[in-house]
Amino acid sequence: MRRREWGQSAKQRRAAHACDFLCQGPVPVRDVYDIIAAYSMGLEGVHRLSLKGHTKGVTALVALPGGFLASGSCDHNIRVWNLKIGKTVRRLKGHTERVKSLAVMHNGMLASGSGDSTVRLWNVELRQCVSVLNGHMGTVLALEVLPSGLLASGGSDYTVRVWDTDAGTCLLVLVGHTSWVTCLAVLQDGRLASGSDDYSIRLWNVATGETSHTLSKHGGGVRALAVLPNGILASGSVDCTVRLWDVANGTDLLTITEHTHWVICLAALPDGTLASGACDGTLRVWDTNTGACLTQISNQQAVISLAVLPNNELASSSVASGLQLPLQHFPHVNVWE
Repeated sequence: MRRREWGQSAKQRRAAHACDFLCQGPVPVRDVYDIIAAYSMGLEGVHRLSLKGHTKGVTALVALPGGFLASGSCDHNIRVWNLKIGKTVRRLKGHTERVKSLAVMHNGMLASGSGDSTVRLWNVELRQCVSVLNGHMGTVLALEVLPSGLLASGGSDYTVRVWDTDAGTCLLVLVGHTSWVTCLAVLQDGRLASGSDDYSIRLWNVATGETSHTLSKHGGGVRALAVLPNGILASGSVDCTVRLWDVANGTDLLTITEHTHWVICLAALPDGTLASGACDGTLRVWDTNTGACLTQISNQQAVISLAVLPNNELASSSVASGLQLPLQHFPHVNVWE
């Protein structure tokens, strides 16, 4: 039996986090299992690589130093891929539920958050879990490393927690959201941004635990955050829009409305452009000055996670497209040129 998420009825859980249902139910086409794809982002986006290995849907991606990629899955495992040869070189086992979030610590450790309510720290080279952080009362949906080296986590218990991973202790619990905390991002001034299914983005002073601004222009749950090289904050939402924000004064600068379904993931590219993945089956790259779409890849599958790779490449994972819920979650990642 699937564990009940904290504080929500079954109807609320379906409405608030329908993409989690991708991890449930059968995937009817076995041949599409285990694919991670890579793309090089030119004007059209060229599919370069597919990575196979997971046995259920891929729900989290993060780039590792040296040309490696980590992926977390509904099969409860984390795989580390060598992108030069397209093979798994490490498999990390320990979580007892789906892996929903990944982050790379300053010391090279890999952090993972899961539906089992824990955050785990991994020595990737040794394939060892070196620490388990307990405290969340629901799925750990987001992870972000702070400039100080502390780790922030957001969960379905409506909280953001700040951890000293060396000591294995929770230093601070940030309370204010009224629904699931689905995404996190560190601003250039050191503040922490959190997006939630309560339709808001909160900007936190981690030193004091106080909210400096609450951004509330979205008309649906906020599912993705990214910080552009110029410090502008981007957000993606269930209201099908991408918004850009001036975090100095909390004002919105630009709204992109071309997606026709939920925007689930964002990635800021080094050249200042922004990639977005959505349940309309497209991966798009945007000019953040004008809002013009520079690249569109239509793969007929909802794009639910992105990672920026070297050489202006993107990795993505997808699920079967369509408006009916629950969606079918395919365990694959794609790499695009």
